[in-house]
Amino acid sequence: MRTHTSRLTAVLALAAAAAVPLPAAAASAESSTAGDYPVNWDTVSAITTGTPLDLAPPGANRQDCRPSAEHPHPVVLVHGLLSNQRSTWQALAPTLANEGYCVYTFTYGKTWYSGTIGGVGDLNESAKQMKAFVDKVQQWSGADKVDVVGHSEGGNLPRLYIKQEGGASEVNSYVSLAGVNMGPPSLSGIITVAKQIPGAMEVIGHASPAIGQLTDPAYFESLNKPTATYPGIDYTAIATTHDEAVTPYELALLPQAPNVRNITIQTQCPNDPVGHIGLTYDKTAVTDVLNALDPAHPRPVPCDSGFPL
Repeated sequence: MRTHTSRLTAVLALAAAAAVPLPAAAASAESSTAGDYPVNWDTVSAITTGTPLDLAPPGANRQDCRPSAEHPHPVVLVHGLLSNQRSTWQALAPTLANEGYCVYTFTYGKTWYSGTIGGVGDLNESAKQMKAFVDKVQQWSGADKVDVVGHSEGGNLPRLYIKQEGGASEVNSYVSLAGVNMGPPSLSGIITVAKQIPGAMEVIGHASPAIGQLTDPAYFESLNKPTATYPGIDYTAIATTHDEAVTPYELALLPQAPNVRNITIQTQCPNDPVGHIGLTYDKTAVTDVLNALDPAHPRPVPCDSGFPL
């Protein structure tokens, strides 16, 4: 049985291999009709096919989409560290579009050396990029507020946008999947080891300012004080006990409050082996997202025993 660290290393290797530059490709026109977008549940193929292109996943970024009465808030999906919109959201974006949501994705935090990979740059600058993108979504859709769903670093970034960039008045619901919420994760010991090497963290911080911030206790102290959550926003934080990056996994949860719901996948499905990277392709987690976005119409949560990444 593979360890958490070997699982994470294997998938990061796949992402690196997939990041070999390819010729630019134009996004194909997609119908705005709900119910006909292909859903990819395979984490590995999503990473290997999605990382090189950085295109919107199926069903996303339809500028002609208008929110319905059933789903009045557009959904903005926010990818995680060393990822992009297409490698992260090939399951959730088309699932939401097939359910009749207006769905939007973007890639933030690119640097001059990161190619199609985002989530690398300074989080404060990425929060500004998110603000600009949400403004576009509101313009396209005509909606005053959006729902946001983020994975990993993408669970952290919307909270910075809410605090610093006016998002408190623009977000209806917030959902995180293994979000880096309450403190620096150990990243399965990788950062812990680096801290023992003189100068290593400085090198990492220069290569990726986001990693430097997400491993800095002062960043989280600033983000979470005086409050980690804001009234008027419904929060759902989803975690997995098999997380190989946000460790301990409880860091993905939020402080208890009337407008906060914390979900641990294995409380629902003890045998679900899903880890950090695979959470956006886990049918249990995706159903939890659907229920968080539409709590008035909850659906049974299936137990996914798929590939445990």
